[in-house]
Amino acid sequence: MHCPMAELLRKAVEETYEHELGDLRAAQKAWKSHLKSPGKAVPARSYFAKRAKHT
Repeated sequence: MHCPMAELLRKAVEETYEHELGDLRAAQKAWKSHLKSPGKAVPARSYFAKRAKHT
C-alpha cells in the first residue's frame, strides 16, 4: 500500500537528518566489523591518549 503522506515524511526526515543517518550507518558498519573480530579492538582511552600525543 502506497501512502503519499508517509513517503513525504520519510523524505523530510532523511533530508533533515542526512548527516546523522550517515553517521548512524557508519557506526552500524563499524559495530558489525567489531563483532567479527573483537580482539582487534583498541580501548578508547588508549586510542585517544595515543592520538593526543601525535597531534
